Amino acid sequence: MRAIGLLSLTACLLAGVTTAARAEVKCLGDSITEGLPVFDEENLGGYPGRLQPLLRQGGMKGVRVRNLGVGGEATIEVMARIGGIVSSGDILVLLVGSNDVTRILRGELTLEDTISNIAFMLRFARTAGMRVLVGTLPPRTPDAADSTNTLTYEAVQRIRQLASKNRYEVVDFWNALPNRQLYTYATYYTFIARDRVGHPNAAGFQLLAETAAGVILDGDSQSPVEGRFLPGPVRRVNANTDYEIELYDFDSGILLPSATILLNDRPIDTVVTGSRRKATLFAKGDGRRRCKVVVSVRASDRAEPPNEFDFRITRYTTPQRLRDGDANGDCRVDGRDLAIFGPVFGKSKASLGFDQEMDFVKDGAIDGDDFARLAANFGRGDLAGTAE
Repeated sequence: MRAIGLLSLTACLLAGVTTAARAEVKCLGDSITEGLPVFDEENLGGYPGRLQPLLRQGGMKGVRVRNLGVGGEATIEVMARIGGIVSSGDILVLLVGSNDVTRILRGELTLEDTISNIAFMLRFARTAGMRVLVGTLPPRTPDAADSTNTLTYEAVQRIRQLASKNRYEVVDFWNALPNRQLYTYATYYTFIARDRVGHPNAAGFQLLAETAAGVILDGDSQSPVEGRFLPGPVRRVNANTDYEIELYDFDSGILLPSATILLNDRPIDTVVTGSRRKATLFAKGDGRRRCKVVVSVRASDRAEPPNEFDFRITRYTTPQRLRDGDANGDCRVDGRDLAIFGPVFGKSKASLGFDQEMDFVKDGAIDGDDFARLAANFGRGDLAGTAE
């Protein structure tokens, strides 16, 4: 039944394929593509509205960019529309999946469903003769569903893997917004009550447009990007833990000798295998005693001039006894820990964004009892020693 349904859907979609009189760039997606004025204070139509002048300035005279974003749609709804927009010779920029993340958190679908839908649309458009670009999801804001971006980042990695395997061009919107720190959200995002996704503002849309333009104009403007890593999204590691990190590059390729893993900004011996398009980095922990282990990767591509990749992959703590309130595992309870604790205060196990590490009392709620423990240790160093 599933095979018959897929064939029927394909037939319906193919019925909508037309041949355009002239090539267009078609930006297909949800509200992040649509860019309504409530998010885009300059009312320029999100990133597609800014993309057209950038492409014309770059030499694509007379090019037309169409904004085909519809707010609230997940991949299944976007997939139902693609048959009416594909045309041989046109360019497709597909950015979709942010609403899927919210539905996955509600148990309405799985990440496998989302990636399968994206794969179908990309394959369908390529078969119809389009030049296909797939966008990675932008990070979500701290007050959105998936506020830690755990599921969103997993979706980003899966999209990169899909693109690498099938040689699709990638517009890496995830890495377009620098470092995904609090200043990034304040500068590039709109904060609206009950926004469960997290939408860029005018400055954010401009960054997305510049990123898309760099790929469409065949300029290698993107650095290598990270894929899956081991030991993965755990909180604590041993000082001699093995690290394995994938790197992708969708343009000129990775300069393999440049790739290295760093622990707390110190390069460690790294073995690099694979190809220019997909490389795997291996390294063993250096055995140094520390409370926190910040894992980063440094690499460059083969473009002229090269695009540099210097990115923090994740952070771990070593198995030491940390004081209650040491939220960031740096061996001291201070204002940085309070900044982490504040946004999750009042949450329980039943709440989105609940962080069990902040539940110091371990009663299933982050409340005044937990704050009291943080306050009692404020200004103190770690029980097992101080940070390097």
